[in-house]
Parts: sequence; C-alpha cells; structure tokens
Amino acid sequence: MKNLLIASTLLIATGCSSIDLDKKWQGAIIGTATGALAGGIIGHQSGKKGQGALIGGVVGGLTGTFVGHKMEQSDQK
Repeated sequence: MKNLLIASTLLIATGCSSIDLDKKWQGAIIGTATGALAGGIIGHQSGKKGQGALIGGVVGGLTGTFVGHKMEQSDQK
C-alpha cells in the first residue's frame, strides 16, 4: 500500500507539472490527492476509510493551496 501511495503521488505531481496551472492550483491538486490517499489508508486502519479519505483530502487540499500560494508570493519577490 505504501508503494501505491508513493507511485500515485509521483504520477499526480508529474501530471500537474505538465499542465499550465499556477502553483496554488498545483498545490491544491497534489495536496488533495495525497491527503485523500493518506487519509484513506489511515482511515482503513480504524474501519473508516471513507471518512479518512474525505478528511485527508480536505486537509491536504487546504495545506497544498496554502503552500502553493506562498510559493507564488516568493516567486514574485
């Protein structure tokens, strides 16, 4: 399962880098996908895979958006 998470994250990151999106959107997509995968795996351990994926996706998306936004601000300076 860990290998699936790593492979999925790399695939998503590679796909996002080839699309012409700003860093905020790239961070949101990568964060959401990675958070949902990680949350699903963690939630599976407690028998709540769907809830874990949902919570992980939301937290990952928000975090990815924040990081991408900060990267854009850093690039503009």
